Amino acid sequence: MIAPARANELIAGRDSTLPTTRVSARTFGIREIYIGGGLLTAIRWAPGLVRPLLRAGVIVDVWDTCAFALTADLPRSTRTGGCAVAGGFVIAGALADLQLPGAQRV
Repeated sequence: MIAPARANELIAGRDSTLPTTRVSARTFGIREIYIGGGLLTAIRWAPGLVRPLLRAGVIVDVWDTCAFALTADLPRSTRTGGCAVAGGFVIAGALADLQLPGAQRV
């Protein structure tokens, strides 16, 4: 959020400095901070909300992965980088969910 052009270089390449790219990074950045902050707060103060918040984050990351995969006319590097980053967070969130007490393993 502080340096959106720098943070988006992997995904947007030279377009990372465009105003539309920077504003998108900032809006998505606050979403991540809000979900992550809620999750950290729940760990301490509302343990029953940890799993729903974690899963909400995974759903958001699945959405992001699909958006990168399905949006027409994206440069290959943007599509690949976006899918890798968002997909990586999907996997991390799913693995974290499996570590919570009461997780059902398949």
